Amino acid sequence: MKIAIPHWQGRLSPVFDVCGRLLVVETENGREVGRSDVSVTGQDPLNRVAQLRALGIDVLICGAISRTMEAALAAAGMRVWAEVCGPVEAVLAGFLARGRTAACHRMPGCRRRQRRHGHGRH
Repeated sequence: MKIAIPHWQGRLSPVFDVCGRLLVVETENGREVGRSDVSVTGQDPLNRVAQLRALGIDVLICGAISRTMEAALAAAGMRVWAEVCGPVEAVLAGFLARGRTAACHRMPGCRRRQRRHGHGRH
């Protein structure tokens, strides 16, 4: 599985739609086997979706995301775990340990996507 996490200064980027960098983590059997830092090109939702598909991303863990972008990613078969915040390494460790994001990493005041976590294919 490949996980993408938009980041800025060691933390999840606040808004995926305008982020500039992605940490891409490849896992096997729930363990990290590789990682890379990738520059995100363009802000058009279709271009971003195409870039994530080309990278082979299965899961996006992000902060805020527009409904248009989230729908496009889900339509492309990617799971989206939105409204997540915190240090990248802590969020990643929690996801690898539990297969989901932890409640302590939810963005303050965000409940809309709580029931939508994992939107897309499982």
